Amino acid sequence: MTLLSVVESLVLAGWMCIVLYGLFLCIANWVKRRQEAPLIQPRHVFAVVIPTTNAERLIGRALDRLTKTILYPSGMFDLIVVPVNCTDRTTAIAREKGATVYGPGKRRWRDRNDAIQSALERLASKKRYDAYLMLDTRADVSPEILAVLSDRLSKGAKIIQTGYRFAGSSKSWKAAAASVLHALSPTPFTPWSSILKWATGIRRLGFCLSKEVVERFGVRSPSITDGHAYTTKLLHDDVAVVYAAEAVVYDHGYATPPIRSFRRQIEIRLRMLRNDALRLIKEGREWDSIAQISGGINLLMPSLTVLLGGAFFFLCLSAMLHGATLNPLEADSFLLLGWEILIAGILVMVLGRMALIGSPFLAYVGLPAMPFYVLWRSFKSWRWERSRRSSKAVPARAQSAQHSEKGTSSRRRPPHRRRVKQQSSN
Repeated sequence: MTLLSVVESLVLAGWMCIVLYGLFLCIANWVKRRQEAPLIQPRHVFAVVIPTTNAERLIGRALDRLTKTILYPSGMFDLIVVPVNCTDRTTAIAREKGATVYGPGKRRWRDRNDAIQSALERLASKKRYDAYLMLDTRADVSPEILAVLSDRLSKGAKIIQTGYRFAGSSKSWKAAAASVLHALSPTPFTPWSSILKWATGIRRLGFCLSKEVVERFGVRSPSITDGHAYTTKLLHDDVAVVYAAEAVVYDHGYATPPIRSFRRQIEIRLRMLRNDALRLIKEGREWDSIAQISGGINLLMPSLTVLLGGAFFFLCLSAMLHGATLNPLEADSFLLLGWEILIAGILVMVLGRMALIGSPFLAYVGLPAMPFYVLWRSFKSWRWERSRRSSKAVPARAQSAQHSEKGTSSRRRPPHRRRVKQQSSN
């Protein structure tokens, strides 16, 4: 066996370990959950926060649906609508339906993230609410969602992620693409399991924050809407996200999770590796915290795009170097066969996660085209980031030029010119 074959075998072994880890996390979701103790009697007051923009056709039905669906004492939860710079009748309809509206007042919110942060800070300043559940106008919930969340809070949970089911249109390609991306969100290596007390991630929909988390850690630095950064910050204090599979949120929308450019993904990944991953694993070993160790390991894992793209690259390279034979008696053919098995394992992992959230049939049909869709979205994100950087650079150059002009105009005249002016005036 040549040195090249040895190196390729080591790379294949590393890729195999990563895929087996992801498959193990998917299988753990299928294992029957152990019998949980009966739910503790509701004792927490919830604020169900619904940020929305110009949703006058949806907000009324959404509020009626939530009011009729949720089985929880009526005086122990409020529906809070956060209109993000609305210009239609969303605010008026929400008030007619009995919801509480938290608007920006005399100022204007920058974006949706600023609205969510401001609303949570305002809610935390009140003594009424114990926890805050984030929903959307296109979301439906299981009847016992607040009872399950109250039970988890009574058992010591600080931040909870609810179960997720995709309930969008089964005849829309856009909804099918959204379901595939949601199946892999926030990462393919997030252990959505209530059996394993490991670190989980949070989605933008259906996560619940306790008042203690908002008061202790804040919601702006990093932003609560940045799931990776925020959960990593909590893990450094051994505060792990608890997964509540019985509390289900049904997503009827088709909005896709954000896809950053490859350059931005690499920058974020390197920053996490440098600042958080190894530090979390070290702290987990010192404090015997499985959540911190698993959270650090997940930060070391590559993205699915890198994993699948690297597997295809090494498969093609192996076929060029060793030929396309699959004869198991030849040593080099085992490497080619190993890369093919690896790619099949990645696809099984993706299909398993799609089945867990209930992806429609069109999502399975369009799965081969998803890499091209991700590349296109990543290219669009790169162009947007590039235009944003250039737009920031232009005002900076104009400001520097303006300062230079002011400096030259306010500069004192040379002495000989002042003397000439004095003589002429005399």
